[in-house]
Amino acid sequence: SGWAKNTSLTWLSLAKNTLAGEWFKLFLRRSNVRYLCLDDCAMEPAYGRFLFQALEHNNVLTSLHMRNIA
Repeated sequence: SGWAKNTSLTWLSLAKNTLAGEWFKLFLRRSNVRYLCLDDCAMEPAYGRFLFQALEHNNVLTSLHMRNIA
């Protein structure tokens, strides 16, 4: 959640990581990140629904990469 407060962070790659937890959803709602790469990330199927709900309220993100996510 500390990353969400960083207004100078505009590009972030979390490729090849595991996505889980409330912190990431909070980050997506509040951050200034314009480019986000989640290529080859692992996440539980149910988490995808929460991820997209958080993205629905993000008005800053202009580029999202999500290749090879099951």
